[in-house]
Amino acid sequence: MKTLTKTALAALCGAALATPALATERTVPADLVFTDAMVPYLYQYAACVFGGPGATADERIAGCSGEKARLQAEADDPFYYWHRGKEPTRDRQFARAFRLLDDEARILEQHYGPVPETVTDYMDCLGKNIAGTDSFQAGRSIDFIAFNQPCREAASFSFETASDLELRLFQRVQRRDRVIRVPLSTTIAYEFDRGLLGARYF
Repeated sequence: MKTLTKTALAALCGAALATPALATERTVPADLVFTDAMVPYLYQYAACVFGGPGATADERIAGCSGEKARLQAEADDPFYYWHRGKEPTRDRQFARAFRLLDDEARILEQHYGPVPETVTDYMDCLGKNIAGTDSFQAGRSIDFIAFNQPCREAASFSFETASDLELRLFQRVQRRDRVIRVPLSTTIAYEFDRGLLGARYF
């Protein structure tokens, strides 16, 4: 994960997303780029398409369409504060991230296997709890560290008993920081190489 420069971010957001034959792709066709403020919503959606009801990735994606619409609608109010003045870039980036999560769900199913439930449960817990805080909704701060341990426990994740795969994926998605919005500052965007979970971690 790395911080993008403003120029690189603009180029990524403005590029058209290709539609490859995912049956032959072994990694997500583009890097996933999103801001801290998008994490609560993208984590909830990822938990749904990676581990929600459905026998196949396509069934989960179809079943999660209502969840996606809900998350996109709920993001409007906090995004007003977190991305003020950056609405066009924010909207493209957010929509693109949802599409890439769909691609990743299909690729993981085709080539790698299921995502451990401990990982999807952690993401879902963290996303829901952060999105429900007043400080996040008002665009003041995102207190990931306050929910990291409770969500680990809720997901029954333990470093002592986790499999190697669980450890690799959990270390990829775990958040133990606190983000404070500085007025008039540019919201930082992060780049996850080839998807949220990254195929090479399987």
